[in-house]
Amino acid sequence: MTELEKITSEDIRSVDLINNPGAEYDASVKAVLKIQLVRKKGDGFSLNAASQLSQAHRTSHYQQLDMNYRHKGLDLFTRFTFQQWKDWQEQTNDQTIKADTVWNIRNRLHLESESNSIYSTSGVNHEINDSHSLGAQYSGSFGLKGTGG
Repeated sequence: MTELEKITSEDIRSVDLINNPGAEYDASVKAVLKIQLVRKKGDGFSLNAASQLSQAHRTSHYQQLDMNYRHKGLDLFTRFTFQQWKDWQEQTNDQTIKADTVWNIRNRLHLESESNSIYSTSGVNHEINDSHSLGAQYSGSFGLKGTGG
């Protein structure tokens, strides 16, 4: 989904919806949406930064940095993401059980947790000609110390 968020309408060359995908797709696939992008023109370095802040009972945040270098048919790219999510939950359950004796049971739950993680992806593409390209990408994530309880 993050790849789709980066696409703007002027980047799209064509969109095809295939309702009956052929044998090149798994049998469980019902439909395929093919999006062909306009070939990027120009050489140089690009940088895109995004940040998100959310506030509920606790504050969470997300930062993302995308870097790209393009020269002729060579395209080098990397994305670095850091996120810190903080959750808070409080819940009380009251139960009454009537048998030979009436039992009133109250359960209380209080939960606070924090998770920090880093995600990175880097890769290279080489456009050989209008119909052929070659590329590789490596992605990884790392969970930092978090708390919960």
